[in-house]
Amino acid sequence: GSLLGKLVSLDVDAKGEQDWRVDLYGLRNPWRFWFDPAMNEVWIADVGQDAYEEIHRVPLEPDEPPKNLGWPVYEGVTELTGKDVEGNRLEGGGELIFPVAGYSHDDGCSVTGGAIYRGRRVDDLEGRYVYGDFCSGALWTLRPKTGGGAQDVRRERAKLPQVTHIGPGARGELVMAAATGEIFSAAALRAP
Repeated sequence: GSLLGKLVSLDVDAKGEQDWRVDLYGLRNPWRFWFDPAMNEVWIADVGQDAYEEIHRVPLEPDEPPKNLGWPVYEGVTELTGKDVEGNRLEGGGELIFPVAGYSHDDGCSVTGGAIYRGRRVDDLEGRYVYGDFCSGALWTLRPKTGGGAQDVRRERAKLPQVTHIGPGARGELVMAAATGEIFSAAALRAP
């Protein structure tokens, strides 16, 4: 079968030939994913088609069937209808996982995934997943809930137009890149 819309992996310690293992499917256009080794889960930003940008948080459980993130039947939590999607169906029998956060195209048009901040320079971001939107420059953060999901989603004051990357640098501090070629580092606001 096709590997389109899937997250696949290999056991790098296995000897001999092996096939790719499908861990997740039902992705439309993932734009950055981040593996959290502390929680053995993956965070995926999936660019929507017409209406909604998605953030998924999925535990990696290699002994379980692959999880289904819903595309091409769902965009966010909305089941797609109409002649353009007739005949679309959910693949496989994996557990359907809906996004833990997202936003409509009123707030942007292309999500850029990030990472959970575990640095030391910005206390207000500690333990929060940071992500943004390429078109609007908006940056959001959320707090992962114990056992899955997310809470306390907030839009941050800072903006970064054309953000293409958000992730930890060598010392754990957030590094962000823009399509302009500029590189930024997160820092706390200073009092005037």
